[in-house]
Amino acid sequence: MHTPFLLLVALVLLTTFSSSSYAADFCVADLTGQQTPYGYPCKNRANVTAADFVFSGFVSPGNTTNPNKLALTRAFVNHFPALNGLNQAAVRVDMEPDGVVPLHSHPYSSEMVFVVEGNVTMGFISGLDSNILYANKLSKGQVMAIPQGFLHFQHNSGTTKAVLFVSFASSDPGVQFITGALFRNAFPSFLVDKTTGISQAEVQRLKARFGGTE
Repeated sequence: MHTPFLLLVALVLLTTFSSSSYAADFCVADLTGQQTPYGYPCKNRANVTAADFVFSGFVSPGNTTNPNKLALTRAFVNHFPALNGLNQAAVRVDMEPDGVVPLHSHPYSSEMVFVVEGNVTMGFISGLDSNILYANKLSKGQVMAIPQGFLHFQHNSGTTKAVLFVSFASSDPGVQFITGALFRNAFPSFLVDKTTGISQAEVQRLKARFGGTE
């Protein structure tokens, strides 16, 4: 006998929660505020425009004149404030032949890599002490999934320029390159030697190349 009433209450609650969820469906970042683990504070709605939801950084290829023959154009939340709270981000990767994205990891997100042009060898190394390499040579139209936090790389193994688009499940997936972590800071060379087995002479040579000290 109470079923119609309970259904009505459930419908009202569902409508209320749906409306509340919709009201918070976007929060364009106010980049002048402090970033927290939950994102940036919201830009005042009165100042939000349609242009806030458009990112044009992927229109043109990036500059690949560097030792890695690589350009990374990031659309993370600090480049594209509309991503704030949406658990999405992307990167455009341009690589000349023999170009490489060095070993790196994203601590806060898994990713999918879409090959738009070229032939690219990419892979990741599994964790939990298994250290298995999962690598594939992909061509235009193929996609590879990279689990969260695992070391991975991309190498243009073809003879023409390669273009990739990478999709993340976080508005700020974070990134750490192995070369930067070891050779682009003041990590003492003798400790790098002790913790990696790379000789101090080689460590110092790499620090000179990548801008590290000690």
